Amino acid sequence: MRKALILATGLVVAVMGALFLAPRFIDPGWYRDAITVELHRLTGRKVTIAGPLALTLLPNPGLIAEDVRLANPAGAAVPEMLRATRIDARLALMPLLGGKLVLRSLTLVDPILDLERLPDGTTNWRFDLPAPREAGQGPPSSAQDAVERVAPAVAIGRIAITNGTIHYRSGDVEERVDKIELEASSQDIAGPARAAGSFIARGARLDFELDIDRIAERVPLRLALSLPVPHARVQLAGDLLMPTSGDSTFEGKATAAGDDFAALSAAFGQSLPSGLARPFTANADLVAGRAEARLDRLSFALDDSHGTGTLRVAPLAPANLTITLALNQIDLDRLASGRPGKPVATGSATAKLPGAPVTDPSFAAPPESPATTVVPLDVEGMIDLTVDALHWRGGIIRGAHLQAALDRGALKIARLGATLPGGSELSLNGTLDAPAGQRQFRGAVELESNDLRLLLDWLGANSAGIPADRLRKLSLSSRFAALPDRIEIAGIDLTVDATRLTGAATVALRQRLAVGARLAIDQLNIDAYLPAPATTVATTKAAPASTPPPAREADAPGRGPIALLADFDANIDAAVDTLTWRGQPARGVRLAATLQDGGLTVREATVADVVGAAATASGAMTGIGGSAQSSSCQAPPLAAFWLDLSAPRATSRESAAASPSTSTSRRSAAAHGLPARRPTAPPTPASISPLKPRIRASPASSAAWRPAISRPAAIPVR
Repeated sequence: MRKALILATGLVVAVMGALFLAPRFIDPGWYRDAITVELHRLTGRKVTIAGPLALTLLPNPGLIAEDVRLANPAGAAVPEMLRATRIDARLALMPLLGGKLVLRSLTLVDPILDLERLPDGTTNWRFDLPAPREAGQGPPSSAQDAVERVAPAVAIGRIAITNGTIHYRSGDVEERVDKIELEASSQDIAGPARAAGSFIARGARLDFELDIDRIAERVPLRLALSLPVPHARVQLAGDLLMPTSGDSTFEGKATAAGDDFAALSAAFGQSLPSGLARPFTANADLVAGRAEARLDRLSFALDDSHGTGTLRVAPLAPANLTITLALNQIDLDRLASGRPGKPVATGSATAKLPGAPVTDPSFAAPPESPATTVVPLDVEGMIDLTVDALHWRGGIIRGAHLQAALDRGALKIARLGATLPGGSELSLNGTLDAPAGQRQFRGAVELESNDLRLLLDWLGANSAGIPADRLRKLSLSSRFAALPDRIEIAGIDLTVDATRLTGAATVALRQRLAVGARLAIDQLNIDAYLPAPATTVATTKAAPASTPPPAREADAPGRGPIALLADFDANIDAAVDTLTWRGQPARGVRLAATLQDGGLTVREATVADVVGAAATASGAMTGIGGSAQSSSCQAPPLAAFWLDLSAPRATSRESAAASPSTSTSRRSAAAHGLPARRPTAPPTPASISPLKPRIRASPASSAAWRPAISRPAAIPVR
């Protein structure tokens, strides 16, 4: 008995020693070739083990290979699909004795996986497994063929990846995932399985958890991603369909939630206004596959903004994008303020009022580099966006609706409409594209307002001094083109109250703004838009004679309207059929003038008829906006100037009473070199009839009449 025990012990020691020493006597090249041949048979791709290869049998059978490479199919961008610095595989001994291959663990160190969609639409991760049948064998049954073409059943208890990298390529699209750390375990080859780890995508670290119920053609799974901001998570729950023939598809629910939407966007390199630093939630039905990805019954909320819609993306060229969204409201004032939910502080008394426009100094500058396209050339699609209420400048824009099409590099706006404050209906359409690499928009606009005063006040214009019965209605229609260096406006048809304006204009967007316009106005009553004159209330007690009149208040600081002409250039040709000022209509008014570099040149200023007279003048003014201005004008000199007041003839008694004043008029006429008129007695107050003044003038000579007018620096022109 004792000898038997010693013999058994010695046998076990011998076997253990043999197992320990056997790998040292086995040529690594033999099992290197055996392993690569078998892996080639299983994958249909060339497998290379370029580094050292080590085999161990104790305590568990294992294989350690370095510099392992799996080849890519022909036509791929890189030679290898998989490259790993080291692969460590540990096998379970007892299942191996029973003919079942069970890996206790599989560890990949520094693996780099290249996934690519080839130009012909195929992918490099689908393997064409060679049939292992020998030549001369009869045709097998379909069941036998299926068994032969499936890789051997291999159960892996634990998989670990250290410092992994995934590259994805599809045409011009490239994505990269770095620093992959993975720990996965499975109870059986058919599941269930669980994995957890982290990776870095687009500079942001994400943690993930994956649970799989079973591994079959329909794989129920749950994937949870912890986003790189606190309390932000995305979760997918559904089924992964993997048919033996065809593409894989995921069908399930997608949800997302977080406390700070702006921080989440910034974590992925997209900066958003700090007003979007608000809680958010979203959920949708997700269907994703090779041909398309759809979000149906999409519902989302960002603070107090809620919306519903659908999203469809078809990535195959030409890519197609379809978006339909309906939102209850967007608070643009909050987004612009930079402090969500708080009003903008005005600071000092001279600070801008809330909602006042902010001028962008770079707006008028030409683009530094030419644009390529508005949207990618290989993208098509439709956009349908509705916002019930847009809060902007303290007012509400209602019913904003955008319908547009993406058409291979262009954004075609079929309609952009909204109801502005004051019952104003705005409608716009056109095309935004970039021919020859320069972005431009060509379209048409229409605006109807039933309360122009309210609309102007909302836009920041001060209409307090204009009478209340003015600025009631507005109607505008026009075509325009917004180019990088200019804005062209054609077909202007503008009606404000009872005034209609037509014409065209061009605005040059350069360092010094320039405007060119040709305008025609049917009638303009200036008196109707001037503030009412101030009334003086008499007091019962007269002021002492020695009390001096109150000093006139100094002008408010700032530049006058004439000085403002120094800020831009203009070329204007405007005509007004009837211009009313101070109760007197003037007909046939025309102004043709050029404003350039602080100099105003009036080519022609014409009045065809004012109280029966006509006048034409031209002139120039230089130094506008400087310390002193000078001006000159020219017109034909007048040889005779008659003012004829027609009235009924007076009686002789009235003539005699009027003789002193008549003599005075005669002496005044002689002093000015004008012929004296025959004395005519003034009418009595009861018999005065309406007077009709006539201005008659004739040129005296061809010599030009050029009076020069100078103003010193102490008297600014306003």
